[in-house]
Amino acid sequence: MRSALAGTLGALALAGALSACSAETPTPTHASALESAGFGLLHRDAGPEPRFSRTTVAATTMPGSGVMLDLCQGPVAIDLGEKYPTLLAEHDYCGGSAWMPKLAVGEAVALDGDGVEAGTYVVTSVGHAPRGTARYSDLPVGDVVLQTCVSKTQIVLVGLERHRTVVQG
Repeated sequence: MRSALAGTLGALALAGALSACSAETPTPTHASALESAGFGLLHRDAGPEPRFSRTTVAATTMPGSGVMLDLCQGPVAIDLGEKYPTLLAEHDYCGGSAWMPKLAVGEAVALDGDGVEAGTYVVTSVGHAPRGTARYSDLPVGDVVLQTCVSKTQIVLVGLERHRTVVQG
């Protein structure tokens, strides 16, 4: 059986320049050291309450994604290379349609597991692309992009940014 995602994303062209963000978040140890050294107060903002919480079951690259997705064990983190965000995909019939298309801009998702940095991610964009002919240029900019099929002709692409702790001083 050919994976719908492999068919969809296998058609992606290397068009468009997307970049993932990679700002560091202070660890509690570093935060305490900063505070005690007088470098300012750490504002411990837990961020928005996640609407969904998911653990990736595997991390892979595009060539291995079809097999991993077809196992229907949960979302799979797909490394598209340094210039692109991590793609977190799940077949619609394996559970992806139960949560990805329901997200709206400003809502949050808690992610952990293989291939993603554990934490709370905030939705920055929700869009659609043609199923089977989507391109890299269709991917929203972000740290992670969620993808699942929503019809016989379209996929949903949800852009996420990792919520970061704010240091005030």
